[in-house]
Amino acid sequence: MAVLCLMLFALRAWPQGVVADVLSTRTRQVFVAPSCVFCSQVVHPAMNRRCLGPCHWEGETKLQATRGTSDWMAVDDIQHTYAAKDFEQQVVARLATQADHGIERLTTYTISGDNVTKQADLQQQFPSSWVSPKPFPWKFFKQMKGSSPDPMVVECDLYLRGTDLKPNDLFKDCAQCIVQLAGTTPWEQIRTTADLPIILAEVAETPASLQAKLWQLERALTFGPDLQQAACCVVCLNADMNSFRAASTAARRSLNSSNATFKLAHFDVFAIWTQYRNVYAEIRNVKDDVREVKTLLEQLIQKLEQ
Repeated sequence: MAVLCLMLFALRAWPQGVVADVLSTRTRQVFVAPSCVFCSQVVHPAMNRRCLGPCHWEGETKLQATRGTSDWMAVDDIQHTYAAKDFEQQVVARLATQADHGIERLTTYTISGDNVTKQADLQQQFPSSWVSPKPFPWKFFKQMKGSSPDPMVVECDLYLRGTDLKPNDLFKDCAQCIVQLAGTTPWEQIRTTADLPIILAEVAETPASLQAKLWQLERALTFGPDLQQAACCVVCLNADMNSFRAASTAARRSLNSSNATFKLAHFDVFAIWTQYRNVYAEIRNVKDDVREVKTLLEQLIQKLEQ
């Protein structure tokens, strides 16, 4: 009772502004006010990160945002976002937390109307002129039987939007090897801006799937609403290093020889090799480390007692 009275007295003694500041600390850490993707002006969440100033209309023209719909969701902790497959979970878990960047993630978008037919035609054309990696072939998507659904829902692996996001920091524990497939801006200099607020990333376990993942990025850049303003495109790959290098070399040659036919040829595109981690092996390593620390601690205690 005495402790409770003391706490109440302390709260009364503090200025009201300080009390409100202390009580709202947790709220401020969770809620990040959204800002306009073009001028960084704070806007209401219902306005989909668009202010009503001149940049809004200019931005709508740039983004050509009438070709479908998309729903971006705020992400409190990028390492705990959902991923369906094991390797995707490993990649997400190793992403570096980016505090105060107002990160949003897109999991799906829709394509509708004439663009459904156009994307199907483009999907048939996309792999036709590609250089094949050796000794394995590309693993591309099988064409759907019949007509595509309208509207068509497209799933995204790791499409992120935020302020001053740097892939070099975000993927620092995922990129053991980096190959630039298109564009001229070095990996270390890439960052999101008000004009280019998006990073488009796909994840695949095998290098043979690189072409299919690049098609998904091509489709997003061509038909995805609000996705044309990408700072860069990234494909995270696994498997052995030789296969990764063979696939990335073939993909780079294909994009460079496309004569700018592909949208990807106009963006900075990277393939990164992410080493596979066996969860049980990682747990064993942690146990071994803990055992070693306990042994060193016991030895130190014995020396102090002598």
